[in-house]
Formats: sequence, structure tokens, C-alpha cells
Amino acid sequence: MEGLTKTREIEGIIRRRMAKIVTACAVGMTVFDIVYFIYGLAAGILPGTPISYLLKRVLGPMLLNTILLTVMWCFENGIHTFDCKNAVVAFSVSSVGGLVAIFHGYHLVLWLAPALGLFFVAISHNKILRRSILVYNYILLTVAYAQQLWEWGDYGSVLRQSVFAYYTQHLIIGYMVLGVVYAFTECLHAHIVDIIEVNQTLLKQSDEYQERVERDALTGCYSRDYLSHHMEKLFRKCSNRLATTCALIDIDDFKKVNDTYGHDCGDQVLERIGKLGRMLGNAEAERPAYRICRYGGEEFLFVFTDRNPVTCQKQIEEFRRVFETQEYDFTDRRITLSGGVVTCSSPQEFNVVFKAVDEALYQAKATGKNKVVVGKGI
Repeated sequence: MEGLTKTREIEGIIRRRMAKIVTACAVGMTVFDIVYFIYGLAAGILPGTPISYLLKRVLGPMLLNTILLTVMWCFENGIHTFDCKNAVVAFSVSSVGGLVAIFHGYHLVLWLAPALGLFFVAISHNKILRRSILVYNYILLTVAYAQQLWEWGDYGSVLRQSVFAYYTQHLIIGYMVLGVVYAFTECLHAHIVDIIEVNQTLLKQSDEYQERVERDALTGCYSRDYLSHHMEKLFRKCSNRLATTCALIDIDDFKKVNDTYGHDCGDQVLERIGKLGRMLGNAEAERPAYRICRYGGEEFLFVFTDRNPVTCQKQIEEFRRVFETQEYDFTDRRITLSGGVVTCSSPQEFNVVFKAVDEALYQAKATGKNKVVVGKGI
């Protein structure tokens, strides 16, 4: 999901840059038309009357470009699908080039504008959109061709034949260019899809690796690496309003379990802690009751999300009580644990917090085990 989001972000950046290019080209075309009109008027070289030239060559394309750009940016800034936004920008690229060719007869522009429009839609994963842009460019090229033949229809037959041959040649070349560019566009899109698939695979592998680093393989609890990268920041932000409670538990006489029944049986006990922690702490919830880190050996550190110290103490006591009732295949005797709890209500380094909670755990061990001792807050 993260990979798809990143891909969409990149597509959005490309689309907005293309929209800016289209805007700059349309504005530049309008400025050029106005400047050429003023120059032609002063030099007396404008074809036809100044009014007709102004309406057809300047105001006409300027009005259409204004409408075109307004629609494009309204779609870009609105709440629409990616395909919809891509389509509007792609049609705008082709339309700006088409207006130049239709109003001014610059057919060379229609060799460049379709290339830009078609290459742009290579980022779109909608095949219908890519083919629609191709057909639209063919239509623009044909309309520009017909427009020029109609304008030159009143001239003599020799000149008309020359113009017909000239623009027919441009039409054929334009059709060929569109076909070649579309073929390149399809190849480019296939390459983009391959890159996206590779990136998705790499992101998945990265997530799996990160999961292995942050999780203890045996218990499923968070690892010490996760603690050092994430949990330590909590204690530096603690205050009276943002107090954080943590607990350290240790399995009573765990060495005796390993020595008597074997390490495989000891691993079962450790796995049981992870299983109980996920169940009692609602690990799958958006806001679990606590996060458990396997700090080392048979020691587990609980970091609570609840800001109420009393509630946190009740939760760790419940965990101790439920753990004591667990049954195992390899022994009939109860296996218990001891714990220490400390609430941090001032900014502290983690080593200070750990020392305090470790002292509370030591008191629980020294006064009979199978209990939870609440240490002095810091």
C-alpha cells in the first residue's frame, strides 16, 4: 500500500509539472500572437483586415487557451481520480499544439505536441486513455490539414496544388510520427510497470526485514532494537500530563526450568508470555494496552499506552495472575513471574527509567517472588 501511495505521489508531481509546461506554452503562444499582430500592423504585412486577423489569429486561440487552462487547473486542484486528472492534462497538451496548427498552420507543432501528450500518458495505467489521446491527436492533425486546404481554396489552381501537396506530405508524416510515438509510449509504459513491480517487491522485502529486526523470533514480542529506536523517545517527552508507565517482568526460577526440563520447554514458557501479551494487551487493536519488548533472556519490558498509573498497575497484575494459571505438558507445577512497575512523569533517559524499574523488580524477587512491586515514580 505504501508503494502504491508513493507511485501516485510521483505521478502527481509529473502531472503538475506537465500542467505548468502546458500553461507556459499557452501563455507564450498568446504573447507571441499579440506581438506579431502589433508588428504586422505597423509593417502593413497582415493578411486580410486587421480586425479579421485579430479575431482569428489572436483573440480566438487566446479565448480557447484560457478556457482550456481554466478547466485543466480546476480538475488538477479538485477532488478527482488520477485517471481523470491525467486525461485532462494529456488532452490539454495536445489541444494547445492543435490550436497552433489549426489557427496558424504550423504543422510542425503537431509533431511535437502529440509526442509530449502521448509520452505523458505513459504514466497512466489506463489503456483506454492512452488510445483515446492517440485518436484525439489524429483528429487534431486532420482538422488542421482540412483547415489549411479550405483557407487556400480561393487561390489559383497551381498554387492550390502546391499547397495541397505540401500539407498532404505533412499529414502523412504527422500520422507516421503519431504511430511511432504511440509505440514508444506503450514500451515506456511497460517499462514503468516493470519498475513499479520491482519497487513493490523491494518494499515488501524491506518491510519483512524491518519486521524481523523489530520482532523477537521466538516470542513475537518487540525486540530490543525496536525499544532503542521507538520507545526511548517516549521517556524523553514525559511530563505530569504525559506520564508513561513501564513494567519489567522476570520469570521466577527460569534457570531451573531450563536445567530440569530442557531449553525447548523453557522456550515454551517464553512463547506463552508472547501469546498472553498479544491476547491481554489487545495487540491487534489500533491502540493496544501496552507494548512488550523482550529485553533479554527471560526479562520482558512492558510500556503502557494508558496514562493512568493505577490502571497500568492493574493490567500488569492481571498479566501476572493469568500467567500463573497457565498449564504446560512438561510439568504440573505452576511457573510464576515477578515484576516491577515505575511511572515516569518527567523527561528522563531510558537508562534512568530502566534502573528504577529494575530496582522494583529486585524488590519483588527479594520479598518472595510471584508478585508485582510498584517502585517510586521518577
